[in-house]
Amino acid sequence: MTFPLTKRGDVIVSSPAERPGLRPEEALSRLEAALEDERPTELERHGRELRFRANMFRFVSNSNLLVPVDRGSFVVSETPDGLRVSYELSFRRTLIVVTGVALLLGSLFAGTAGPPKQQWNQLLPEVLFAWTWLFGANYVLSAIRFPRFIRRVLAGDY
Repeated sequence: MTFPLTKRGDVIVSSPAERPGLRPEEALSRLEAALEDERPTELERHGRELRFRANMFRFVSNSNLLVPVDRGSFVVSETPDGLRVSYELSFRRTLIVVTGVALLLGSLFAGTAGPPKQQWNQLLPEVLFAWTWLFGANYVLSAIRFPRFIRRVLAGDY
């Protein structure tokens, strides 16, 4: 199962302006250095694959690229079209935390929303909206930010 637990994608960097003489090993080294700046909990390199893990409790700003992601990987390969960076991101932690927060808030409102107490069927649209907003926004922003991050790193603009 991919969505919503995992986001997979490919970024192909083909133009000379995007990769002047860039080889897969150098591309992976650039990605590794840039990911180190994002302060993952673990960062491992295995051949042409880079794996990372990011714990929830890290001292980073909320704009950190890895905040909604609990783990992921990059694989760099050479194709006739240029370099291909395949990536996989896991959102399990974000899914669990957001679901828990939405249910907790729903429970609080069901128990304290004034007389008479609101029923779950009345609160369900608000709880689903909150869940969609919190999880969906993190997922969509990551789906936009990671390919841009890869392109910027490989172009040397990071």
